[in-house]
Amino acid sequence: MDWTTKIRIYFFISHVPIKGKKKDDVITTLNKFGFKSEICINFLAKKLLLYILEGRIEMHDLIEQMGQQVAHDVHQDKLRNLWHDTYINVVFLENQISRTTFPVASQNESAKKWKYDAFLSFRGVDTRRTFTSHLYTCLEQTGFCIFKDDVMLETGDCIATTLFKSIQESRIAIIIFSKNYASSHWCLDELTKIMECVDNNGTTVFPVFLDIEPSDVRKQRNSLANVFAKHKTTSELEKVGKWKEALRNVANIAGWDVAKSANGDWGECIKLIVNQVSLNMNATQASKRREIIVEG
Repeated sequence: MDWTTKIRIYFFISHVPIKGKKKDDVITTLNKFGFKSEICINFLAKKLLLYILEGRIEMHDLIEQMGQQVAHDVHQDKLRNLWHDTYINVVFLENQISRTTFPVASQNESAKKWKYDAFLSFRGVDTRRTFTSHLYTCLEQTGFCIFKDDVMLETGDCIATTLFKSIQESRIAIIIFSKNYASSHWCLDELTKIMECVDNNGTTVFPVFLDIEPSDVRKQRNSLANVFAKHKTTSELEKVGKWKEALRNVANIAGWDVAKSANGDWGECIKLIVNQVSLNMNATQASKRREIIVEG
């Protein structure tokens, strides 16, 4: 997909009043124009031009205004079909979208729902004193409330119960994949719970691939193939199946491949992660219930 197509979709999202709309509905609508919209939306999210908040398309007001201004300045003939009301209305009508209310949790509602801003899932022996420690410190210094097991767990707590409850109470889950992450039953159980919360609670997931390829996580190949061969001999097959499905699903979410992000600089990559968390949090705090009206 060329740059022009990606920019045109960004203009569409910023110019047509669909901010706050479900990502799946936006993809269906844009695909009617012949775009490979899911790829493009993930690209724009990675560039921080938009983001996915609880399954909905969101962007900061300033970025939305920028898109509107740029769209206005571009020669109209180039975007004629994209901006013409007739084309837009036809697409919306075909999808039975004419007047819809899209609620986004208010700050007070969110405050009741979430106890933690983010939950860190990681393999302790791999990253506790290195990458995860630095990420935790940066997030804390930025003012976020972060659940990290060695900080938040208290003596006498039932570990599994406390961890799963904390995942449910976290707005964001940051999963730090290291080479040995999938060798831990605890980590895989955490991951499965996180992905359940994505579907049931609207939890946002940010995967971080520290020293492993996202494709290896998605396909459970190379070192993960050996790990799962062992899991099949020591764990119930149904549970192993859930672990594999969770790994496939999370690896399809846009995140950070540390070896390729910021030229492999851990410090710069952590800044990118903290910045994305900040954008996500700021958007939620600024969100209000929106009513989107498109006349057919």
